[in-house]
Amino acid sequence: MSTVFPYLILIVIISLNWNIGAISPDIFWRDYVQNDIPCDAIEAAPGRYIGQAYYNGFMVATLYPFSNSATFDFGGKKAVVGNLKILCSHQPDKLYWEKVNFSAPHDGQMTDAVKGGNQANQFDLYIGKIFHDGEWKIGKVVEITNAVKGLWIWDKVGKEIQLLDFQILKFNMSTFGCGRRVF
Repeated sequence: MSTVFPYLILIVIISLNWNIGAISPDIFWRDYVQNDIPCDAIEAAPGRYIGQAYYNGFMVATLYPFSNSATFDFGGKKAVVGNLKILCSHQPDKLYWEKVNFSAPHDGQMTDAVKGGNQANQFDLYIGKIFHDGEWKIGKVVEITNAVKGLWIWDKVGKEIQLLDFQILKFNMSTFGCGRRVF
């Protein structure tokens, strides 16, 4: 029994690192309580927050605070109520949206992109947004090197749409006092 215990501790530590390592300590998820937007929540667009819902992984979602629901794409439009998280930061001035075009890839498009979850433990998801069908939609971004790259959202009838030209959320890492070093 004493030889099994260290392995269990190691497994727990590795599991925690996989979940925590996906996002900077300056950016974090809080449990969303209905009708209560935390003061440090990140508003992605007027009346729209960055949410996370569990559905075959941690999915990036558009959080609608006044309806207490979130919408995301997973083979089409999915809407959930309850068991949601909301993206928060004590340093919102370090977050910014950058316009990208995945059909014309170049270095730096994914640099400093904020991870927002994972899809069925297959690949990481990032946070993107676009104004579409008369409203802002926040959705999952599959990184540019993946065959299914792009921002995934839904149309008016709930059909999924893959977009290659959108805005991606980034975190300015260079304001920590020391820049990146290239060797």
